[in-house]
This record gives sequence, C-alpha cells and structure tokens, in this order.
Amino acid sequence: MVCKSSKTVTVRDPPTAPESASTTEPPSNEPRLLLVASDIKDKMTLKLGTLPNVFTVIYDVNKVSLADIVDRAEDIHNNFITVGVLCHGGPGRLQVTQKVAITAENCVTDEEVKNFLCGLAKLTSERIDILGCDVAASPEGKKMLKDIEELTGTPVAGSDDKTSAAGAGADTADGKGDLFLETAGIDVTNLYFDPVKIKAWKGEAPIPAVVGVMAMGFASGAASAAGAKACSLFW
Repeated sequence: MVCKSSKTVTVRDPPTAPESASTTEPPSNEPRLLLVASDIKDKMTLKLGTLPNVFTVIYDVNKVSLADIVDRAEDIHNNFITVGVLCHGGPGRLQVTQKVAITAENCVTDEEVKNFLCGLAKLTSERIDILGCDVAASPEGKKMLKDIEELTGTPVAGSDDKTSAAGAGADTADGKGDLFLETAGIDVTNLYFDPVKIKAWKGEAPIPAVVGVMAMGFASGAASAAGAKACSLFW
C-alpha cells in the first residue's frame, strides 16, 4: 500500500542556516491543523496559545480510534497547509492513542496505522509535523519518519529532543525542550502558536510511565481563514 496524495506537495530545500541557528518559517494565514492528545499536560493552556488560523483538536486518547481522528479533521477542513500531531513520544515511537503507538516497525506494516498516516497526508498541502518528544532521537526514529514520507509522498518533520515551550523560538540544547523540529531544521513556534502566549504552557510530550487516562470528548478550537472565531465540540 502506497498512498501518494494527488495534491501538489511543496518540498522545501533544506535550510542553509548554521546548525546553531534556528530556521523560522514566516507565519501564514492559511489554515493549519494541530491534533493534541488528551493526556498532554496543561493542554487547554496550549490550546489558548495557538494562532487564530490554527484548528486545534484535542482528542480523547482512551475513546477514539485513529480513523476517528482523521474523520474529525476532515469534517473541519480538507486542505491544511500543515498538520501537526502533538502526543507523547519517544525514540522511534509516537503514542497517538492509549491503544495505538506508531513505531518504526508498524508504520509500514499495520493497515490501521498506514490508513491514519495516509489520511493525514491527504489533509495537508505541505508537511506533517510530529511534535512528540524524541521521536527522531534514534536511528530507528529517523528511519520511521523517512518511511512515512515514502508511504505518503508527504514531507514529515520530527523532533530529536524534548518538546516543550521552555525554549520556544530556538533550538535549545539545555534539556528543557523546545518547539524545534530538528529533522527539517524548522522552528514551528510561530506556525502554530502565539510566541508570547505559548510560554504559559508547562506541558511536555515524552512517553510517560503510564499513559494518561483522562476522559474527555473531542474539543476543537477552530478558526476560519478569515478570522479568529473559536468553538468547542464534545463527543
């Protein structure tokens, strides 16, 4: 199974900035999607820190399937410039729901996982951003992202360190975390978040010892391309 999207995919040249510098893409008013797992700490503060053009969907990790997540996203919009996934992660592993983790092994063998990844790819015209901690911190993790790119025909960016707002706006090396996706050299702070408001978010996205058990339905904060209109829906 290969799910190459029929949409034109814009693949950007690698950044030419020095390794020590952050590459920051200019903000855009085009719609973006941010999928946030319900077991991410302080998620409502994170949601309040997103930009007006970002459709934020907080999904219940205990109740939804991968197909449910894609269906919810399709109900909102069908052509986001980027799709971000913020859930717990670890080297070569992305814990999307309580039951399902995407790994270097199953991203090319498991039909449910492949359909999910293909569904996300069809929603974006540019890139899938994986915001889980340390996903690309191992050779297996880097290979996983490459395999997802080959499967979907869509660029995929991931982090090789902790994901948090502590170092928002830079690629930090102090262990406190950042919003920099090292595999693509992209700082996503101002793509999804207000750079001032997001600093209030105190959450992180490593894989916890026990995956969270908070129960809440889908909560979506959405904005049209024309303005900052927000609403909440619960399943």
